[in-house]
Amino acid sequence: MAAAIAILQTEAAAHMRGRVMSYVAMALFGMLPLGSLLIGTISQKTGAPLAMLGQGVIALLIAAVFYPLLISKPSIQGSKTT
Repeated sequence: MAAAIAILQTEAAAHMRGRVMSYVAMALFGMLPLGSLLIGTISQKTGAPLAMLGQGVIALLIAAVFYPLLISKPSIQGSKTT
């Protein structure tokens, strides 16, 4: 988690860094209770191991969807790669 926040801070433009971090804080502290409520309900109905498996599969799917976007991202520093 700390590495993800550090990457966000280094990749964000200097004048937008505060706004980016406010969205991060909102996502972490605001969505955590809703996600906990959702996974708690799912784990009561299906069992904890199956709920954890479902979370892992969803995380892998999200990573597979966004991986091409990460690879094709242009350099922010302006350095040209050959």
